[in-house]
Amino acid sequence: EVGLGKTIEAGLIWTELRVRQDARRLLVVCPAMLRDKWCSELANRFGVKAQRVDAGELLHHLDKSKADRTEEFALVVSMQGMRPPRDWDSDTPSRSASAQLARFLQDAEDEEPLLDLVIVDEAHYLRNKGTQTHRFATLLRPVTDGLVLLSATPIQMRSTDLFNLLHLLDEDA
Repeated sequence: EVGLGKTIEAGLIWTELRVRQDARRLLVVCPAMLRDKWCSELANRFGVKAQRVDAGELLHHLDKSKADRTEEFALVVSMQGMRPPRDWDSDTPSRSASAQLARFLQDAEDEEPLLDLVIVDEAHYLRNKGTQTHRFATLLRPVTDGLVLLSATPIQMRSTDLFNLLHLLDEDA
């Protein structure tokens, strides 16, 4: 439901992870129009200074944290800006920042997680397995310890759409 406090619940999860598991690296993925809201809510309600970043800046932070696991950050990115181009993994791949990020995430899949928590707001945008937004989420899943999907959109979708969302959370389910 709209207005029931999804942002606050997600902030509470992050706060709990910071205390119990010494979580240091948070990524919020949301539609571009919600980035400022997330930065403001995290700062005002939880004292978390979140930074809006683009694909190139996210890649820089992740690469840096790969070498220095003590690095702390809270980053907010737009779904639209993170989607890899369709040719990101072709023989002549795109050189865009989002394509480089996608290749980096794919290469980091078998390593120690780069992120402690990823929060995806408006997660219903991930329900279609054929989209590049969903593809970005599948690249993120293996490199994070935790994934929270938030959506106020009623479940008025096909069962395959719901399966695709649940499959992001638990590939074996």
